[in-house]
Amino acid sequence: MTIRGYRRATLPAEMALTQFWPGIDPSVLVAAEIARFDKLKEAVESYLRGLTMAPILKNLGLTYEELYRALRKCVHRHDDGLIFGWRALIPGIRVARYERRKPLTSNADNPGRGCSGALQLIFKEKSEVKRKLDIYLEKQCPEGGGAESKVTQTSAHSYFLTLCRDEGVPASKWPFSAVNKGKDAIRSYFKKFMEENYEQIVLPQYGERAQVKSKTGNGKKSRLIANFPYDVIEVDEHKAHFLGSIGIPTESGLRFFAITRVIIITVTDRRSGLVLGYHVVFRREARTGDLMEAIHNALTPWKKRTFSLKGLQYDDEDGFASGLSPSLENCGWTALLLDNALIHLADDVIGRVRQTVGCDVNFGPAGQPGRRAVGELVFKRLSENGFTRVPSTTGSNTEDPLRQEPEVKACKTRLHMNAVLDLVELAIAHYNGIVTKRVHGESGLKYVQEVVMDDQLDFLMPQLPMRLQHIAPLNVQIITAKITGSEKDGVRPRVYFANTSYTNEYLSDTWKYIGKEVRLHVDPSDVSSVKAYTAEGSLLGTLLAAEEWGRAPHTLESRTQVARLVSDGKLVRQEGETYVQAFLRTLKEQTRKEGRRGRVSRAGTALAEELRSTQATVASQEPDISEASSLKEREIGEEPSLPPRSDTYEGPAIILPFKLRAIN
Repeated sequence: MTIRGYRRATLPAEMALTQFWPGIDPSVLVAAEIARFDKLKEAVESYLRGLTMAPILKNLGLTYEELYRALRKCVHRHDDGLIFGWRALIPGIRVARYERRKPLTSNADNPGRGCSGALQLIFKEKSEVKRKLDIYLEKQCPEGGGAESKVTQTSAHSYFLTLCRDEGVPASKWPFSAVNKGKDAIRSYFKKFMEENYEQIVLPQYGERAQVKSKTGNGKKSRLIANFPYDVIEVDEHKAHFLGSIGIPTESGLRFFAITRVIIITVTDRRSGLVLGYHVVFRREARTGDLMEAIHNALTPWKKRTFSLKGLQYDDEDGFASGLSPSLENCGWTALLLDNALIHLADDVIGRVRQTVGCDVNFGPAGQPGRRAVGELVFKRLSENGFTRVPSTTGSNTEDPLRQEPEVKACKTRLHMNAVLDLVELAIAHYNGIVTKRVHGESGLKYVQEVVMDDQLDFLMPQLPMRLQHIAPLNVQIITAKITGSEKDGVRPRVYFANTSYTNEYLSDTWKYIGKEVRLHVDPSDVSSVKAYTAEGSLLGTLLAAEEWGRAPHTLESRTQVARLVSDGKLVRQEGETYVQAFLRTLKEQTRKEGRRGRVSRAGTALAEELRSTQATVASQEPDISEASSLKEREIGEEPSLPPRSDTYEGPAIILPFKLRAIN
């Protein structure tokens, strides 16, 4: 008798260690199946121990053929990378795919009979059919053809028939001779291919959302384990699921226009789940400076916000860790986790953050939120308990039933940008104070406070040394420039930066600095002045922007946009108007045009970001807080009535549902 596969003389020693073979749960088997399993198991173990098998097999009622077949199945490789082990002896378990060896025979009376394994036989005889079909399923396009948006079972079957014709399969043979032309076989192959090649097909087949979601819950655990607070910090950015608005004076009174969703960058402690700091951006995309601002806020002692509307207040449990005790102020951390998005790939993050905080920076793979699961969970809780309960919510997607004309409701409820900032601050402070299962039924704030006070832990909070005066904080950009000027032409020394020149009395009188390199410490929220240092590190003093640029605070972004508008001839200053005033006026006019039909205004968003950064005002666009209505309790979603328009803000109370406490 010819024996295929391993025997005990040829079986590798490590595979013969039956005590380490994957086992089974016998409770799911009936008595007869258990008895059969026990017999085969005893036979295989006896055989691998080198015992004489003839009397043993006779006693068990088994044959040598059954023994060898059981051994071959047990040492066959499983899909999980291990051998089947004792799992192979479960009745009905197939360790290898069915493979047809006999040729197909036509049956005129029953065309569908005797076709088992016909597809595998076609693939074996016509290898090009399988190769091209696999390419089509994986790449979503035929070889050398244009891509499709999505491959379906019907389109896969149609392409399969085309490939069979091209490879010369006659019409008298399978699949053309079958009633359904092999449709059932292709359907089974299609499903199995999609399951086995999910990573390759998930994006074109199911979309980006499924691809991102599939990268979580895959059984892979992070090697970065946080045993204590401030061990591992996660930084992530999200777009809030609601719209705000901005008030613009018009001839008929104050009108409100919808602005885009704000971006929230959170800095979250992995162990406690606490949000240590955050930054809000009124812009379509976040930038490196916004990330640095968020990290700076996480390192800065927390101060309670003065809310713009009456009736808003913190609960006793709300707050941030840096407000609990002096020992929690200005604390660094061990590892900083960032995604691999473009805004994070900056020298400031890798260099200045590591130098200032003393931490390692870990760039995770792009599009894998599972690497920063705590940050994702935080935003999910903020959305569920706050952002998606605001009347102007956009929902989690365009099909979300919570989404009910958010642009219109943002204007009707007059959810002003200051109220948006109130909403974010209160939502995050409230989240930090709620009870979570992450820290055994306590709030993150309570947990951190107990860790600090526990003398047995001997836990020393990682407080950073006091920042020296000459070291720029993280929210300040460091830019290298050159001092220009000409003694011959009478042009005094100056530094050209962001489309204008900067100087002071000392620099303008010191001609020897011309041509020298200088380092500028730039606050992006106000570039009306900058601090300058020589290449050797000596302070040159504060440099003031030339002409009207030095008269009023303005952001670096507004300076850039003004330069672009001026070059395009779209910004015209009125008499006595500075560039900053002209820019804000232009944004106001564009906001009115864009928001006429209830659409989201990009100009209004840019205006809101400028006003947030500089605390400036535009023609009484800010609501009169003293006249604002106090909050009133009402059900979420109740349609507020609109007051008569006037130049003074008299809008309805804004609904901010924060008095909800839940265990997540």
